[in-house]
Formats: sequence, structure tokens, C-alpha cells
Amino acid sequence: MEEFARVTDQGGRLEIVDIGKPDGAFRRNLIELYVVALMPMIARFFIGGRTMGNPFRMIVPTFHRLATNRAVAGLAEKEFGSARLHEFLLGGLVMVEATRTTQTPREVASSCFYNYDTVHRFLDISPVSDRPDVDSKHDYDHPFCLNP
Repeated sequence: MEEFARVTDQGGRLEIVDIGKPDGAFRRNLIELYVVALMPMIARFFIGGRTMGNPFRMIVPTFHRLATNRAVAGLAEKEFGSARLHEFLLGGLVMVEATRTTQTPREVASSCFYNYDTVHRFLDISPVSDRPDVDSKHDYDHPFCLNP
């Protein structure tokens, strides 16, 4: 999710449609029964020998590793700033809509600029260029960071 947020522009959106893992135990067990037992039977009926092996063999371990629906939506909200969860089929199918309203830590760091002369004039102290202990105007250990 962090990588999706990193490559999505401010105001950009991410839509995820995937198998879901309901938060409630009863619904989660129903969906697990469907994924483990019913889905492979239905697939075998419709595929009818047209493919070798079980094309759904990875769905069961994947389902077991899934986070719950609310956890996925919470992670999207944490990384993007805004997220909505839509559950269908008792929570077995989910859609997460995330809109990037926050800056990633990398963007915050790159948007910080260190204009010490302006800061020091604002604080009515000597500008950086007059200070012998600072090599340049971009002393990155300085505590001031102005976000535009």
C-alpha cells in the first residue's frame, strides 16, 4: 500500500477490487467455506478438463494470509489519507476507494526547504549568512522546515 501511495499523485485515486476477508467470524467462516470447498467444485464443473491441474490452488493460502477487510481499508486510509470500504457478497468481495490527501514521508522531506534568511528575519535574529558556525544556507540539521 505504501508503494501505491508513493506513485500516486496528490489528489490521485486507487481502486482495489479483490476477494475479501470479512471482519466478523460467522461471515468470514462462510466465505472461507466458499473459497475452500465450493469455488474449486464450481470451477471444475465449468472448466471441465480444459486445463491441467487446479488453477485455483493458490486461492486458499492467499485467502488465509489476507488481512480483514477493515484492516485493508485502515491501511489504505493511513497511506492515502482517505479511504472507503465497500463490501459485497457478505464481505467476500471488497472494493476499497482510496484518495491521496496526504503527503508521503519522502514528499514531506523533499518539500521542506531551508530558507534560513527568511526564517531568521521572521524571528528577528541574524541571518544564516552572518553566522560563522553554518557552512551554507542549507544546513539540514537546522530545526526549521517550511512546508509550502
